[in-house]
Amino acid sequence: MEMGVGFLTQTAAGILGNSSLFSFHSYTLLTGQQMKPTDPIHHHLVFANNLVVLSRGIPQTMAGLGWKYFLDEAGCKVVLYFHRVARGVSLNATCLLSGFQVALFSSIDVMCLLFMMWASGSMVLVLHRHKEMFWHIHSPISSQRPSHQARATSTILALVSMFVFFYCLSAIFTV
Repeated sequence: MEMGVGFLTQTAAGILGNSSLFSFHSYTLLTGQQMKPTDPIHHHLVFANNLVVLSRGIPQTMAGLGWKYFLDEAGCKVVLYFHRVARGVSLNATCLLSGFQVALFSSIDVMCLLFMMWASGSMVLVLHRHKEMFWHIHSPISSQRPSHQARATSTILALVSMFVFFYCLSAIFTV
């Protein structure tokens, strides 16, 4: 009996949540409000998740409450069919949404990477100009150690190169 109440609570919460989202997206669609590009994907995902909850939650709730054999063979096949189709649509909609978000957000990541490379290049250019302006103060004969500007430049270049390398490596392995 406790299992049945647990399944009933989960099923009711799932149906309520998915139905609320479905109603919200339908209202947006029917009133002609500006839709986001991901709204149709969300609409399909919510509908598919609602079918998954209904096709799996109701039979589990009935079985948990002690009602056995409430579906005949044809009913079981129809419920199983709806569950498998809804699960497939849900998986496909999730993949489509993930792909859309990757395409949308990866360009922001590339922009950040390009901005960081531009900022580092600008810093190296400033250090190079500073070195050229004050080369007469520090003659190359006076010290065998590399100048502060040369060390800062090499550090910046090493850090940026490592960051770009590991970013590209991460992008390759996450795809």
